[in-house]
Amino acid sequence: MPGNLPGGFGLEQNYPNPFNGRTEILYRHPEHQPVRLVIYDLRGERVRTLHRGSQPGGTYRISWDGRDRYGRPVPSGVYFYELRVGDVRAQRRMVLVR
Repeated sequence: MPGNLPGGFGLEQNYPNPFNGRTEILYRHPEHQPVRLVIYDLRGERVRTLHRGSQPGGTYRISWDGRDRYGRPVPSGVYFYELRVGDVRAQRRMVLVR
């Protein structure tokens, strides 16, 4: 599976993609570690942090409503989401259509 990372880590493609309104991001990691899930725009600027903090190992599903960190709707376009768990990192692309 393309979202697999070393040691049982995984970042799945968001669903639906493209999306309008809300999308789900599924990820997993095997042990308790610091986790950070962040949305970026095409310029690489942070749009919103969906999760930041320690989590026990497991599978997680987080939804994004297409809003920035101030609660404002972001425009249609391509966005990236990045998962960092400890020293491991993965990134995927998604498309928002308003």
